[in-house]
Amino acid sequence: MPYHQSPTFLRRALLLDAVASGATGLLLIAGAGLLEGLLGLPTTLLRSADLVLVPYVAFVTFTGTRGAISPRAVWTIVTANAL
Repeated sequence: MPYHQSPTFLRRALLLDAVASGATGLLLIAGAGLLEGLLGLPTTLLRSADLVLVPYVAFVTFTGTRGAISPRAVWTIVTANAL
């Protein structure tokens, strides 16, 4: 069934993406010091990555909770994930 007739799968995928990205952001905030040694990346870079995730999570959550899901917004999210 096309997603425009039953967007349940797409909606759940978007919300799962938002939850996973949010959890990653929290891990970067809380564990930046620990991850610095494991990944060999500076703490400031890890915390800065979280600043990018905050608006991304908000956008994905907003898109996934709308009554009608915009194909343009979905393609923006797909492109952001690919990058």
